[in-house]
Amino acid sequence: MKTSRLEAHRGVGTEFPENTLPAFEAAVNQGYDVIELDLKFTADNRCVVLHDGSIKRTGRTADGEPAPDTRITALTYAEAVGYDYGLWKGEEFRGTKIPLFSEVLAFAKEKKIPLKIDNCYERFTAGQKEILYSLIEKAAMGSLVGFTCANAASFDEVADRFPEAEFHYDGKINENDFSDLLSHVKNHRCTVWVPMDNGSTKWVHESIRRCCPELCELIHQNGLEVGVWILREQDELDYAKNVCGADIVETDGTLKP
Repeated sequence: MKTSRLEAHRGVGTEFPENTLPAFEAAVNQGYDVIELDLKFTADNRCVVLHDGSIKRTGRTADGEPAPDTRITALTYAEAVGYDYGLWKGEEFRGTKIPLFSEVLAFAKEKKIPLKIDNCYERFTAGQKEILYSLIEKAAMGSLVGFTCANAASFDEVADRFPEAEFHYDGKINENDFSDLLSHVKNHRCTVWVPMDNGSTKWVHESIRRCCPELCELIHQNGLEVGVWILREQDELDYAKNVCGADIVETDGTLKP
């Protein structure tokens, strides 16, 4: 049976408030191999962990009411941390705050668990990218940090600066020619991510080919690893691992190590 790494999408988001330290702690405690997370910047350029552009979905007031539909970029960190990011998931998570990325870096280094940064960082300003890169350098993460890019050329910004970092590509695949991707990946370990054809990925454009044995074999033939996302069913996991040879699979916490 194929051995595959198991990645926790936003931490164990099925049982804990996504993209928070409780969700990341659960990922470690439950035995996941990698944590995927999303980054944003506040109005005063503090790098925080949050998926949505707005705080409305996961933020709550002290009374448990949904936070206003306010962009995180319009709030200072002091304003953003004034909301609760656990109550939307349950009263037992009251008091959960929006984490600073520096806090998560320290946590991951202590627990020795790799982080995979979602490709949203590609859209940061040059100044914000420099803040992000400096945080990672200061934390001395080595191979415990991974960069995801939808545009292979974006790897050039981090390839020399982070020689031990793992790369993750989730952009469009040219199945006839992997040379462009390989030229940007250089000597980094790199996973090419393909979506499982299920309800979790129905929003992905039809031009993006879904997971199948032929595509995964092509990826492996080019010396790259295969990642499959987002899986929630055991039969999907069996298919990804044992039919398609996936090296790493992503789940929201439904599938356990």
